[in-house]
Amino acid sequence: MNIAEIALVVKEELARAEVNIMQRLLGLGSHGISVTGEMQVKSLPENPKYAMALSMYKNGGTHSGVAKALGVSVAKAKDYYSWLVKHDYLPPETGELSAIERQVVDCLYDKGMSLTEAATALNCAVANITTRRDSAMKKGFREGETMSKYTPLGKYLEKTGQIRITLTFAEIEQIIGGKLPAYLRKWEAGWYGTAGGSPTHYQKKAWCSAGYQVETLELGSEKVVFYKV
Repeated sequence: MNIAEIALVVKEELARAEVNIMQRLLGLGSHGISVTGEMQVKSLPENPKYAMALSMYKNGGTHSGVAKALGVSVAKAKDYYSWLVKHDYLPPETGELSAIERQVVDCLYDKGMSLTEAATALNCAVANITTRRDSAMKKGFREGETMSKYTPLGKYLEKTGQIRITLTFAEIEQIIGGKLPAYLRKWEAGWYGTAGGSPTHYQKKAWCSAGYQVETLELGSEKVVFYKV
């Protein structure tokens, strides 16, 4: 083996070790399942380049840099990145959904349309639908999330009417009658709104429509403070 081949093997082994440590600290088995049996994080594909891409992106790697290191196209590196964000290995991108992204996820998830039906409704190609869907996923949108899921939270805040309201994640889940998506437990992006913009994520729309914003967030203790604006 030459130096370049040895370096590649070292990178692969280090990336695998990092993922194994992450899964162990999260209490996950090899299939991304916690000891309680609840699905937490989907396990990485067997392709070692996913683990290598994860390590490089976590250390500030760019799409072009990751592509060069892995010997793949930039488009392929972006595919790795999208998968890692979608499955909560990397934080979602900041920013609200664009108008077309909002329309796509509304069609697919709020209205339950197929890709073909959504493409027909929005007068575009199926490829455009999948591209906008994946873009929304990178910004933190998750399948199964609907406006109706978070409506009870907005109503609760509105009814309470207090200047500041502190809720634990468990209390929020009790209010909405369901689980918060994993990315809201791991990253701040899904909680804080974009300055000067109208929120497009369902959870943020719920509390903003009730006249509240997030003041402080403690991911470690799973607690959030809303304040009335």
